[in-house]
Amino acid sequence: LPDINEAIHDMNGSLLPFNWLKLVWRLKVKKPKTARVLLMGVKPEFQSNITGTAITFYLISKLLKSLRDKKFDNVEMSWILEDNEPIKRVIKTVNGKQTRSYTIFQKELISKPI
Repeated sequence: LPDINEAIHDMNGSLLPFNWLKLVWRLKVKKPKTARVLLMGVKPEFQSNITGTAITFYLISKLLKSLRDKKFDNVEMSWILEDNEPIKRVIKTVNGKQTRSYTIFQKELISKPI
């Protein structure tokens, strides 16, 4: 997906009254130079074998070709868990690099009877 954040960075969360025109122009005419891959996965039964690796490399190679054809300068693959070593290795293989990290916190909520 084109990174819409690039197109809305200066709109302060508002499309009205005229920011919607800016957004359309930036997406259709100027076109973003960055893209985001929000989700990519392989079925669990293929994750630990050569088929899963081949599928992943194939998807990424098609993605990179498409991005080059559409003149994107940069792509972000987001939401990759820190313990997902197989996909992290694939990304390193295609010269990707980690630029940021997010932490997810979890807390169990227990409701007490009144």
